[in-house]
Amino acid sequence: MYTPRILIFGLSLIATVLAAPQSTHPHPHDQVDINLTEKFPFISTLPLDEQPIRLPLPEPDMTPDIRMIIDIESRTPLGLGPWGSRNWIKFSGGRWASSWGNGVVLQGGQDNQLILDDLSVNFHATYVMKTNDTDPAYITVTTTGWRTGKKEILEALNDPEKAKGILPSWYKFRAVVSMESGDVRYKHLNTKMWVGTGGKWGRKVVVDGYQL
Repeated sequence: MYTPRILIFGLSLIATVLAAPQSTHPHPHDQVDINLTEKFPFISTLPLDEQPIRLPLPEPDMTPDIRMIIDIESRTPLGLGPWGSRNWIKFSGGRWASSWGNGVVLQGGQDNQLILDDLSVNFHATYVMKTNDTDPAYITVTTTGWRTGKKEILEALNDPEKAKGILPSWYKFRAVVSMESGDVRYKHLNTKMWVGTGGKWGRKVVVDGYQL
């Protein structure tokens, strides 16, 4: 049995809570819901009442960071495989410049290409960059991605002379670039990644890397 004194205290407490001013500031996650649906309209198909869906994530920044010019030595067709035709491309060298250094691309790099029926190319290139430091460092680069576009444009890119007259805006050359170095001066590259855009000019491939 509650005493009158306890009942009076309880009623006073309830009245105090009800009379307290309510915050007019929305919870950060409430605002995130609005921003998410504006940026990603398709997100409405997900259960927005679940906390992970409403988690605010930072947008990635892309900083122009490096340009690589790679010299193509030869192309060896490997024939038709289970997923398409294969080409083996050898690199004879090249040069590069970045916000953190510059140097040359060593001879011996290679590109393993898969060519689809519409001549879209999936590439996986690996090569080594040497820095111009007095005591040079060596950086392994891996570039993977796709070259896509109209079939006649992609076919013309296989001809070095015709490739000189084809603008990179006429097709898409998109890549993901990663680097690795054991040199302490360049170990900061090991945990970074770049989004690349590229193009062909004659027997050269030019790739710009935007650091994420």
